[in-house]
Amino acid sequence: MYGFGAFGGNWGGLLSDLARVPFADAMLVPVPSGVEPAVVASASDNIPDGWRTVAPHLDARPGAEVLVVGGGAPSIGLYAVDAALALGAGRVVYADVDEARLSVAAELGAEAVDGPPPESYGEFAITVDASASHAGLHAALRSTEPGGVCTSTGIYYEQLTPMPLLEMFTNGITFITGRAMARPVIPAILERVVSGELRPERVTSGVVAWDDAAEAVGEAHTKLVVER
Repeated sequence: MYGFGAFGGNWGGLLSDLARVPFADAMLVPVPSGVEPAVVASASDNIPDGWRTVAPHLDARPGAEVLVVGGGAPSIGLYAVDAALALGAGRVVYADVDEARLSVAAELGAEAVDGPPPESYGEFAITVDASASHAGLHAALRSTEPGGVCTSTGIYYEQLTPMPLLEMFTNGITFITGRAMARPVIPAILERVVSGELRPERVTSGVVAWDDAAEAVGEAHTKLVVER
């Protein structure tokens, strides 16, 4: 939650010369030998956020098909695609309107679907809402097969967000939302990066030097990494 200000705790800014690390002995995880730090710069947040949307559910349902509706959480949806493919999903569909992200999803091995969200993309055992839009959320929920699970990583700031609750109730849909519990899954993620099964560097859209960070953060990026 670094950089979120009062929303995440008083831990300092997003790009700071120094950062306080609470419970550092338990929270810090070393970068494995041979892995460039820039590759796993998001291993404390966005990569685990994508991972948690698919990993436990594919463990329960090996080979299940996965739908990811991208957009509002741009890198997280792609990390979910990468994780789903690494963990043996039978099929991964990624939907978005951004050509660059669609291209990355296709390179990772997903079926890329261009265009605004329809009412449904079909039926999938595991769905992910990374759209941060009502249309994307509804499409993900209505694409979740009976007994399936939908995880939303999108943040909805509105007081009221409409949900198709009757359909969810009728079909027995499990809906998950909330902050990702990143620390417990970081070791497993790093193991997959070392083995080459996870490829977070393909999601990175820009790597800039520290002195160029102020200008770069104002630009549109799927995943910006700042090196010092």
